[in-house]
Amino acid sequence: MMRVHAATAQKERELLAETTSTALSAAKAGERLLGGHRGYPCPAGPDATAAAQALWEASERAANRLVLEVERLRADANAVQQSAGTVMGPSCDCCLG
Repeated sequence: MMRVHAATAQKERELLAETTSTALSAAKAGERLLGGHRGYPCPAGPDATAAAQALWEASERAANRLVLEVERLRADANAVQQSAGTVMGPSCDCCLG
């Protein structure tokens, strides 16, 4: 039984390799750009230093957005704690910690 599974797996590998090879040949013949980082092209060009700098700047912007969001959430939490203290009264130590 295992031999059948092994033979099937080998045939699938061969078919996949053939399909991939055919597709790559067709893409190269059509002068398509192959490989590379396709998700987020670097605006600075293919220079590695410029690409690293662009990624660093993008991560800094994302970090700054997160800081702003955390500050907003903390302000909202403080407002909730203060309104809970107003509703529960000054004897409630659980909300005004």
